[in-house]
Amino acid sequence: MIEINLTPIESRKKRKKGTFMKGLNVPLEVIIGLGGGLLGLLLCVYVLLIIANLGKAGELMSLKKQWEQMQPTKVKIDGVLSELRSLQSIKSDVEKICTANRIVWSKKLNIIADLLTKGVWLTRMEQGEKILVLKGRAISKQNEVMSNIHAFVAKLKGSADFMADVKDVELGNILAAKVNTVDVLEFSIKVNLK
Repeated sequence: MIEINLTPIESRKKRKKGTFMKGLNVPLEVIIGLGGGLLGLLLCVYVLLIIANLGKAGELMSLKKQWEQMQPTKVKIDGVLSELRSLQSIKSDVEKICTANRIVWSKKLNIIADLLTKGVWLTRMEQGEKILVLKGRAISKQNEVMSNIHAFVAKLKGSADFMADVKDVELGNILAAKVNTVDVLEFSIKVNLK
């Protein structure tokens, strides 16, 4: 097609240079087809994203079911772990006590047995955290009961082997008592440990 323009050159409308569609003569059907194709492609991508999202939602539901099935086991495991921590704490406390204040009791008991004076015997021993209490009785036919008890305490204080992990030895209460027909004195000795 030939175009003839009869208007003088000075009066003619000047066309803008560098336009995007300059010289392109694209039919309307092609533009509609490209727009429809682009819209169809976007629709396909949207549908694929929805399908992928549904797949992930199904996987999430499956994982939630597995988690719910594991909950009772998890509760049991948490209980066992808690008990284990408690036992480890007790074990470490016992190890601290055993290693920090390592007292050889067999040696101390042998010393106590060797130092018992005539007419004095022990009826009970009680050990606390930092204390050992010796309870006993004493009898004497010549009224030397008090001196026998004091002599026993003095022997304990004088024994370097016995005093090795001991701070102090104190004579506690002395009470008069009767065992069958015999008069005795019941006493207690408090041994403070280091």
